Amino acid sequence: VTENRPFNEVVTTRKWMVTTATLVMLAWMDNDRSGKANGAYKNTADVRRIVDNVCTPLLITAADYADWREVEFRTISENTSPRIYSDVAGWRSVAAGDVINFAVPRIGFFTTPMFLRKWITNNDNQFRVTTNQALIGALNETFTLTDDTLPMRSLASADLAHAEPGTACFKCHSLMDPMRDMWLGLLNARDYRFHPRTPPGTPVFAFQGVRTNIPTVEIFAQTLATHPNFAKGWTQKVCQYLNSQSCDETDPEFQKVVQDFENSNLKFNVLYKNMVLSPIVTGLEKTKNHETKNFYVSIPRKSHLCHSLNVRVRSMQAAYNSTQSALDGGREVCSSKIHDGRSGIIIAPIGDSVTEDSLARGSNVISQSISPSPFYAQATNKICEYVTYYFAQKGTFLPSTNLVAGGSIEGARIDIENYLTHFIGIHEGHPRRTLILNAMNAIFDKGYEESTAAATRDKRVEALRSTFSFGCSLPDVLSVGL
Repeated sequence: VTENRPFNEVVTTRKWMVTTATLVMLAWMDNDRSGKANGAYKNTADVRRIVDNVCTPLLITAADYADWREVEFRTISENTSPRIYSDVAGWRSVAAGDVINFAVPRIGFFTTPMFLRKWITNNDNQFRVTTNQALIGALNETFTLTDDTLPMRSLASADLAHAEPGTACFKCHSLMDPMRDMWLGLLNARDYRFHPRTPPGTPVFAFQGVRTNIPTVEIFAQTLATHPNFAKGWTQKVCQYLNSQSCDETDPEFQKVVQDFENSNLKFNVLYKNMVLSPIVTGLEKTKNHETKNFYVSIPRKSHLCHSLNVRVRSMQAAYNSTQSALDGGREVCSSKIHDGRSGIIIAPIGDSVTEDSLARGSNVISQSISPSPFYAQATNKICEYVTYYFAQKGTFLPSTNLVAGGSIEGARIDIENYLTHFIGIHEGHPRRTLILNAMNAIFDKGYEESTAAATRDKRVEALRSTFSFGCSLPDVLSVGL
């Protein structure tokens, strides 16, 4: 995204960000379970011993989970002299830009350990979930009875036992099972380790109008990347994320965003910007989507809120020429092990009580909460307390803050205006700026008047904390779609 590369490269890239721990795991998964010798790997007992050792703190340290660098993977059919996975020191020596040879293709998002661990298969499922979730991830499409694509081959006998002809399941399995045979010829379904063997049939891709052979993972990835539904699928994902619900794909405005995404050579920045500015999301104009969908002003989920707060804090810091590290040693607002401003108790992690977007297995519709609850209110209140503590209580959060000795109420008024502009995002000319500014000043005045603190500075601090907490709780901060 940063380099403006075509976004379908998320499916075909061989360049990953990895840690030493990731490389050790990938090397372990590359071990051949078919029984033949493969370099340093000899037998099950040896494998078990090495894995037990690798999992001990004596070999893997905390630093091995944090030493991120980009490497490139290359697939070789016979890895005759692999680096053994227990050679942790050797994996630590892998530098950014190095090329690593593995027998298992490491390509795109769907061969990552995280993806395979998230959507777990087993000896009964036989990579059906892996195949389906790869389609959902790349195309936002799943197997359905409405897909009129003709199968490319008949099912094997084991597949017929799983989904008998004439049943509701048979049509989907007639497309799914020949596709998942690609995995069956490559990996063990129990632990995803390298296990080359002859699959039940020739792997084929027949899905949403595209029919082709997929003898390798690389061809499967390329088929997903060039599928005609790729741009539409990712437009729908972004629209769901921003609009808190699925969007009407027959809306001409939606189709225009899809077309612009395709015309940009699949630049994700173009897609995201166009969807953010689309009336489907802003509601500034009525589109077909508003005739079939409700228009929500939703609570922000964790990914929305935490990123938004980080940007707002950075904006406030920039207004005072402060450095980014001023935010509690550089930690993000929702990160773990953050101290409560008043009690000193560690809240770990402060953002985990905020609702998060999620996907259920087999679903291409994001599960999203849109309405506040008592738990959500308590979580966001804690986050706002944390933010306002570092703005007001510490005094050093912003080096030029008017809370230091010699400050004044007039200086606090300037801080309030800066907070309104740079944190809340209500700029000059906004129709509600005067209303909100007057309310914030009134809260400050009342807080200052009723403060029981002895020192004048402490009175201003208490009053500003109340004022900033009010501003942080406004819908302009704690909503999506306003």
